[in-house]
Amino acid sequence: MLVLPLLFLIDRIHGGCAGRGCVETRGSDQPSMLLVFFAIKKFYCHNTLDRLADRLFSSPSNARAPSRPMKRSATRDDADSGNKTPLTAADASLSKKAKKRLADAHFEERFAPPPDEPVWDETHHEEDFWAKVGCEEPKNKHATPSVAAERARRDGVARVRKNLSRLCGDRYPSMAFERWHLACDDGGDPVFPRGGGALRADLVASKHSAAEADDIVAEHAKAVAAARGRAAATASTARATTVSRRDGTVVLRCGDATAELPEKVDAKLRELARRAGTKPTDVDACILAMTMRYDALGGSGFQAALPGAAFRALRDRFGVNFECFASPLNAYYERYCSAHADVDAPFGSLGSFYDFSPRRGAFECNPPFAPAPLLRAARRCDALLAAAEARRDALAFAFVAPVWTDQAAWAAVDGSRFKRGAVRVPREDHAWRDARTARARRVPVDTAIFILATSAAEAAHPCDAAALNEVRAALLVP
Repeated sequence: MLVLPLLFLIDRIHGGCAGRGCVETRGSDQPSMLLVFFAIKKFYCHNTLDRLADRLFSSPSNARAPSRPMKRSATRDDADSGNKTPLTAADASLSKKAKKRLADAHFEERFAPPPDEPVWDETHHEEDFWAKVGCEEPKNKHATPSVAAERARRDGVARVRKNLSRLCGDRYPSMAFERWHLACDDGGDPVFPRGGGALRADLVASKHSAAEADDIVAEHAKAVAAARGRAAATASTARATTVSRRDGTVVLRCGDATAELPEKVDAKLRELARRAGTKPTDVDACILAMTMRYDALGGSGFQAALPGAAFRALRDRFGVNFECFASPLNAYYERYCSAHADVDAPFGSLGSFYDFSPRRGAFECNPPFAPAPLLRAARRCDALLAAAEARRDALAFAFVAPVWTDQAAWAAVDGSRFKRGAVRVPREDHAWRDARTARARRVPVDTAIFILATSAAEAAHPCDAAALNEVRAALLVP
């Protein structure tokens, strides 16, 4: 606490001043006290000092008014999210931390999903799915993932992140680790790939010189290689996974490895595992290992997805029943592709979207919001659509993208010859669904959904104004 040392310092300064023949200001000492206070506050910016300022220099008539419900007529842009948060004149005097708490409360009030909102479409199951999409069902069987190996990867990711932050200093590029990881697709280990091209570009954009960027990329590669080696050397253990429940949360433990999930999400995972044919005795360990994988990689919004109403609108209007970029945690449909088949396959994942070649059907495509994955996904969709158009097959994608109009991925999708229509939603008027926590998540950018379809798909499910308006309405929150 800085309060007592600060009061002592102020008192000593004023007492010493009088003793050395300085101008006496005991009768009106607030101006000099202000100078001392704000000189110290420059170096010790803390909410405690904000409260102290109120007590020292505010009269009762200037005290903060109690918080009251905010009016929708006054708004501000939340610095972390882009979602507008209503404020009143009285709220303007609150500390930054208090404003954030108030903004979070109003965000939850406006965007929180209804308590009875399902976390997935469990009733929609098609036995003839593979015949409809024109593919053969994969025959490969998955192995039970190792909790010990995922624990080693989790610890390794923490070390690699910390090392990268140290190397970058105060010029750490935003989401540097996540953007590097998403841009790499080689390396053998699913968490520690090789390559650093995207990282180098981000470093240069953050004012590192070319030589500095090369050095950081080289040191980062060494740290990644060391973490990859430790994960590979980790022996699998046969320790049992325990499951407990408290206050609507399921807790899974195996040694010091722990994961917590909302009960709805846990129930969904167990049903997906049953449908995928996973042995009941392996399910607990599979859930723990998979959850640890995604928790280790972290990243803002990694488990964020469209709200359930939007998925239902896409299904009803365009026949969508498959996700190209999902995880067992956030998948809304039973069928999906994901980035980590080694831990996701026990829950029905078909693996990477880039290894999946549907000939027919309708698919939701929501790649990670980073330039490289977006562009790669756009090109993949275009290639599949071109092949389907040549065969006169009905193939469609609902492509979800951030409104980054200066990016190559935006140009590729917006200028596609298969584009039948699109909707755009302002960031302040919608929220993503975070299936990991069963809560709403702020959206940092306007969102667009493009309907890309072959001629046959457009004839089967017309992309007219009524259909687009229904999708847009499903995203918007009044």
